[in-house]
Amino acid sequence: MSAKKSPTWVYQGKSVLQLIEEFGTFENQNQEVFISVDYGDSRKPAGSVRKRNGYYLLSQHEGDEQTKPVGSERSTHAKSIGQLVNELQLLERQDLEVRISIRGDDGGKPISLVGKKNSCCMLMSCSDFYDQKSGG
Repeated sequence: MSAKKSPTWVYQGKSVLQLIEEFGTFENQNQEVFISVDYGDSRKPAGSVRKRNGYYLLSQHEGDEQTKPVGSERSTHAKSIGQLVNELQLLERQDLEVRISIRGDDGGKPISLVGKKNSCCMLMSCSDFYDQKSGG
């Protein structure tokens, strides 16, 4: 039995410049930005961006340890799209990939999708979902 190959967009990730461009397509720049590493089933508010071994890591907002199901009450800790764009524009290397992490100690996951879910902007990684689906 042959294993199905996952689509390339799942692992390709997005550069700083690509994220800025995608954020520019959102009409409401005040929408809060959340990150998810489980295909959007749960989310954490976007926090700090820091350089790590050849890429940038966008981690959860410090102090918000509880994962919130999508559709739960609005968080006051999440950055808005506009705030995150301003932060991304200050980064030295616009060509480097931005990965997301809900734990600061991992290497991060590629950003597979950027989209609106309920009333917030979601940066989602689908790599774990596809790895489990394909048995990898």
